[in-house]
Amino acid sequence: MRLLRDAAENYPAWLSAIGSARRSVHFENYIVHDDNVGQRFADALRAKARERVPVRVVYDWFGCLGKASPASGVT
Repeated sequence: MRLLRDAAENYPAWLSAIGSARRSVHFENYIVHDDNVGQRFADALRAKARERVPVRVVYDWFGCLGKASPASGVT
């Protein structure tokens, strides 16, 4: 177990976990922004889906209200 304290520690660990997934990806987050970080996650999740790894994303629609757009692939 490893304690991840902030985005600087969390995001690289999460992206690494997504990248190394072989059987499935279950990603749950309260807020997903349509920004560079959000795009990196969307790209990583799409890449896994292209590898035919089942990807499931759960996010809070209210937490993302005004922060993500359909064009980003995040919503």
